[in-house]
Amino acid sequence: MGITESACNAATRHGVYLAATLRDRDEIRRIRARMPPPLESTARWLDLAPLTRPSSQFDAGIVLNQLAAQLCIDDIARARLLLAYPLSRRSDGVTAEIGCALAYGKPVIIAKGSPRCSFDMLPSVTISDDIDSALAAAHHVLTSEVG
Repeated sequence: MGITESACNAATRHGVYLAATLRDRDEIRRIRARMPPPLESTARWLDLAPLTRPSSQFDAGIVLNQLAAQLCIDDIARARLLLAYPLSRRSDGVTAEIGCALAYGKPVIIAKGSPRCSFDMLPSVTISDDIDSALAAAHHVLTSEVG
């Protein structure tokens, strides 16, 4: 039995975790839609209905927030790279996601400058001027890896 085309395509995909604040999820969805193949998003937080309210961290309840946090950690763990896009000044969650990716040994690309933390000084962190150069850098990093 031969390998199907979809199985072959799945084997060549490269998971990218898209990190951003909840308020910027619509912009991140647009970025996800234009990610160049073979890159694909592992960030399921973008499509979680209970988290679509800007105030969810206060009114969704502790259990839901814990589940959402664990989901993000799991998605970062299965990604090969984290692309952070801190569009707003309140990017504490993005900084936590960057730290999680670094703890897993994942490369990190930060678009639009730094979230103002010491992570941007690490050799596995790349700072890009804009989202287009960040996507190009992610594509380059993931498709030029050996092994």
